[in-house]
Amino acid sequence: MSGYREFSTAEFQSKFATLQQLLAKAYEHNLARDEHCKSSEGAIRLNFPEFYWSHNSAKRIGVEIFSYCFGGGGRIHEFDNVDDALDEVRDWHRDEMAQQ
Repeated sequence: MSGYREFSTAEFQSKFATLQQLLAKAYEHNLARDEHCKSSEGAIRLNFPEFYWSHNSAKRIGVEIFSYCFGGGGRIHEFDNVDDALDEVRDWHRDEMAQQ
């Protein structure tokens, strides 16, 4: 499914909303414990496939999350699709909520 069509599906919208909610809850919890973070924390970018190739490609919308607090290994976390991003954010959320 081309990324341009994927964005308009209820399934994509639901997954993206869940990703945003889990990330926000993890940040709220983290900031209650450790008031230090970067001003760009939690920024999410959607990377649509190139228009020229999109009509002949199954390439999906990529997701990029800026997170100094979560994910380790750098501040920019790139995912090939919303499913991979949501899986990772679920892990971040679970690990953060386990912290006291």
